Amino acid sequence: MSKSELPQMFERVKTCQFCGREMDVSALSYAENPFCARCLGERQRVGHGESDYLSWRIEGDYFVLTDLSGQKPQ
Repeated sequence: MSKSELPQMFERVKTCQFCGREMDVSALSYAENPFCARCLGERQRVGHGESDYLSWRIEGDYFVLTDLSGQKPQ
């Protein structure tokens, strides 16, 4: 085995920062979104009070956050 193969062999295991499940995503995808799709519903329930005026939706491999604070009653 050459030295060039070693970094791939010892690549860091990526885990969801909320539930701790192992994620099979690229390093770039993990840097952009360190959370898995499997715990999205639970994360929304836990943070519901803080995010009453935020909306999440899934587009492909990404989560899209929409700010609804401009629509809240005065």
